[in-house]
Amino acid sequence: MLLESRTIQRPDSIEDLVVIFRKIWETCFIDDMYIHEPMVIEGSTPTWTGSKCNAYESLTQAKLTKGYECGCQAIRNGIKNELRWQYMIR
Repeated sequence: MLLESRTIQRPDSIEDLVVIFRKIWETCFIDDMYIHEPMVIEGSTPTWTGSKCNAYESLTQAKLTKGYECGCQAIRNGIKNELRWQYMIR
């Protein structure tokens, strides 16, 4: 949807991809979650380190974390695949 609305463009570099992720985080998550977390780029691989996850905190409070798998990687892979990005994102 963001591509079609021209809010973002296909990335030409890893730095462009980071800008896209930050735009998506800004659009999808409340309270600037993820926006200010550290991201290190080594070559063509960005590594983001998050310190807060509202979903995990909610599941922890409800004691429902048994068997829980974080959905962050699936979200990143979906974005990468939709953009047809050639580099792996972890």
